[in-house]
Amino acid sequence: MTSYISLSIVFLGVGISIILIFQNIKLKKSLIGSFFKRSYNLATLGSIFLLLSFFVEFLEEIGFLGAIAGPIHHIFLLISSLAFFSVAVVFPKETEKILSDKK
Repeated sequence: MTSYISLSIVFLGVGISIILIFQNIKLKKSLIGSFFKRSYNLATLGSIFLLLSFFVEFLEEIGFLGAIAGPIHHIFLLISSLAFFSVAVVFPKETEKILSDKK
């Protein structure tokens, strides 16, 4: 029997991940996104892997994947965090490149 708290946390994570994916895609198509393409692509990739990690956690909660779900969930979380961290590294570099092109 799965607990309702675990399932509610998983659904909350899925909802937040879907919102992040749509916001990143929307911002990528805007004027700001045209300047910072790589940053928004990495943020979208991180959001997708965050969604996949919560989806794997959901499959584990309903008993579909079993013991393999835990490591897969943590691998997806690690990939997601690396993607979000690389946004913090790439964004200033893109900003510096844009500002140096303007001079």
